[in-house]
Amino acid sequence: FAGVYMSDNSLLLSRAKSAVISRDFPLATRLYRQLLRDSPKDINILKQLGELYIKSGKDEQALGVYRRISEINPEEIAPYITMGGIYRRLGQYEDSIAVLERALVEAGENPEISYNLGFTYKQMGQLDDAVSCFEEAIELNPDDVLAYNHLGSIYSLQNQNEKALQSYLRGLSIDANHPVLLMNIAKVYEATGDFEKATSSYEKALRSKPLWADIIESYVTL
Repeated sequence: FAGVYMSDNSLLLSRAKSAVISRDFPLATRLYRQLLRDSPKDINILKQLGELYIKSGKDEQALGVYRRISEINPEEIAPYITMGGIYRRLGQYEDSIAVLERALVEAGENPEISYNLGFTYKQMGQLDDAVSCFEEAIELNPDDVLAYNHLGSIYSLQNQNEKALQSYLRGLSIDANHPVLLMNIAKVYEATGDFEKATSSYEKALRSKPLWADIIESYVTL
């Protein structure tokens, strides 16, 4: 009977994955929930259900799943990071900070957690806290291109154009064709009146990501 049970579960899991690929999210949800009735603490299935809820825009349901995962295995940090991102999307910033700080308690220093804390503080408008977190993320992972970009965007918001440019250029030294960095560098040059360098950066951004509407709009209005 155990062999039959495993075979049935494997079939259900295969059908659920196929349903996700075909974007039949209601069917996939029913199949994952059916599997969980027999194995309510199966973290692998819970993770797949959580990812499915996120894909289908059901953040509240996803939160419930990731809470269950963290209760089953409180030492795993990935669910906390995912919950931090969900709370951030929902505008529940204090909850995002709380769950990410819980992740720090479990994991200690971690660049991904610091990055996500910085992202949440930035969304909250607490820019000094955001800068501290992104700097910590970079100290732990000097190749974090997105952290450099976030730092640069904060400095741009504060009209600290030279510091913004340096942050963007540090990111560009890691990924020379990053279109977002190239566009943001162009915007700094434009803000400081260096239109020749702004034009050059916009053109590089377009070569990196042709037909990107945001770059085209900024470029043609330069």
